[in-house]
Formats: sequence, C-alpha cells, structure tokens
Amino acid sequence: MPTPVADIQQLIYRVAVQQDEAAYRSLFLHFYPDIRKFSQSIVRNPQWAEEIANDVLITLWRSRAGILEIQNLKAWLFTITRNFSINFLKKERRLQSLSLDQIDVDVSLPAINPDEVFVTREMKRKLEAAILELPPKCRLVFRLVKEDGFSYSEVARILDISVKTVDAQLVTAIRKITSAVQLKYGLSTR
Repeated sequence: MPTPVADIQQLIYRVAVQQDEAAYRSLFLHFYPDIRKFSQSIVRNPQWAEEIANDVLITLWRSRAGILEIQNLKAWLFTITRNFSINFLKKERRLQSLSLDQIDVDVSLPAINPDEVFVTREMKRKLEAAILELPPKCRLVFRLVKEDGFSYSEVARILDISVKTVDAQLVTAIRKITSAVQLKYGLSTR
C-alpha cells in the first residue's frame, strides 16, 4: 500500500529538521523500488541499478538540510537517478551518448482495487501487451505520466525534453494503445 502524501511530507520534515534516521529509512524504503526500476531501464543491469538507487538515496540523506525547499521530491530523485545512470554508463564507457529511444522500460499496470473500474485479467494482459509494443520513448513517457503520476513539466525536466515532446509522446502512446485494444476486441470508435 502506497504511503500517503501527508506521511511522506512528515517524513521529509523529520529528515530535514530532526535528522531522523528512522524517517530516512522509511523514505528510502518508499522510493527505492521505483528509483531502482527507473535506473535499470537506463543501465539495463540490475546490480548497477541497485548501486545507483543506493547512491541516489544517499544523496538524499546528504542533501537533507535543503530538501524542504524541493517542491516534488520524487521528481528530484528521478532527475538525479537519470543523471547518475547516464554518468555511470559514461564511466563504464559502454555508451557515448544515450538516446531516450535506447531506454527499455518495463511496464506493469498497478493492481486494481474494488473502488476502481473493474478490468478483467484478459483486458489487463491486452493493455500490458499494447504498452510493451510502444516505441521506447513513448513507453517511458507513458510510464512516468500514467504510472508514476508525474506532470508533463516534471517528465520534461526528468528526461530533459520539452513539455510539447512529452505531450506528443503521450498522445501517440494513448492512440496506439487505444487502437491495439480496439483491434484485439473488435471494438468500434463509433
């Protein structure tokens, strides 16, 4: 179960003001899986991604005095993750420059709770298949906006692209997913 935003804000306050290590551990556990997954989509190696995720969260602790000034901690952490991941690859001399099209994103739809619209397992499988068929840049933008809940401007900052590019990629992703699902179920748009 995700940690409520109010609890996250309280943890951030405790880390920044009280230097509370228990609160830091809670933030670490909350953000680590998403940061590791995002890093792995860039470096394509689970061990490297774990190391980078740890480094990012150590940076959070080292920067604790200024974290109250950060408007969106998750976006800040994802930006650092992107930078650390790209720098790691450069150090390893495995990649001279990284294009967003080279980033492989593993997409999994979140579990549906009873309050949300009922979607059968088959429909969920079809949606996941349609998402996996998206071009890498579309898939990455779709994941950051729709799964991770970032705004267009936050995604633009994280990926160092324009907001219009984010919008265009998301429109493309939604069109392709809608088209794929309609074809697989024989639905009409009328």
